[in-house]
Amino acid sequence: MTDFCYDSDGVIRHDFSFVIGDDQTLTFETDKMSELDLENSTIFWNVYAMSFGVPIPNIAAVISKTSESEGGVTPIGSPESFEVDMLRADTVDLAPGNYYHEGTVVNNSTNDFTTVIRGTVTLTNTLNRPEA
Repeated sequence: MTDFCYDSDGVIRHDFSFVIGDDQTLTFETDKMSELDLENSTIFWNVYAMSFGVPIPNIAAVISKTSESEGGVTPIGSPESFEVDMLRADTVDLAPGNYYHEGTVVNNSTNDFTTVIRGTVTLTNTLNRPEA
């Protein structure tokens, strides 16, 4: 289940849960992308560790995806959205808990960037996975 609302600066906030070790395609819709030239842009989607409900500063992303050269992010035209391919390897070594995620579009000509989505992803274990 994905819930979203707008932050005070107009960025869509998506909060969702994801089972550690699953393969799944996530779809993020955002009306901010309609203002952007996606043909000449790169989409970055990153997940960061959190502490006390905020991202930990100066720590590298624990998951990093991009629309560059099969990097796991695919822009979709209508509605304005993008897909992120999550693979088992992306989460299998992460601890259950809350993480901060953010999607940013960078114009390749001007290097201007626009944050189009952010929020909290809760990584969980499952009790329904059969033993290997």
